[in-house]
Amino acid sequence: MTVENQETAQVNPKLKQELGVRYGIMLSIFGIILGVVSQNISGMMPKFGVGIAGLIITIVFFVMGAKAYKKANGGMAKFGDVFAIMAIMAVISTVISTVFSYIYVMFIDPGSVDRQIQDTIGMLEGFGTPEAAIDEAIIEMEKMKDPAGYAVTLLKGAAGGIIFYFIIGAIVSAIVKKEEKPV
Repeated sequence: MTVENQETAQVNPKLKQELGVRYGIMLSIFGIILGVVSQNISGMMPKFGVGIAGLIITIVFFVMGAKAYKKANGGMAKFGDVFAIMAIMAVISTVISTVFSYIYVMFIDPGSVDRQIQDTIGMLEGFGTPEAAIDEAIIEMEKMKDPAGYAVTLLKGAAGGIIFYFIIGAIVSAIVKKEEKPV
């Protein structure tokens, strides 16, 4: 057994879960901050900027989690191990952020739905969207004022978010992995 294999064998078997939870919580905190900022600014371009910032922060935390694993594992990290950490981060971050979003919109700032509706109307009008389509969008968004309707909206968004996280996680995992070369 080589020195590198011995180091790999001595890695804490729960390290992936620990790193996934730790970095997932940190990612969710930044996600919550960006979400609150996004809820309280108007205009689609500033919100787009917040979305880009969220993507960058996600990538940074994914890389940080992968690097922490590689460091603890003697510089080695298999794709599957790194992806597992990122998958845990994705689920933890999504659950925490989704619960916070529900509490925020339902109890802290119920007026944020009305601001979202107004921003969406402005954007759709700016694109020259037909009035009938705008009316349909408003009807759908009005459902977000109802606790059950908003919960459904959040769950759909969470499912899409996890898929997005998994895609980004797979890309980052492929880039940062470092596997032993066969002898």
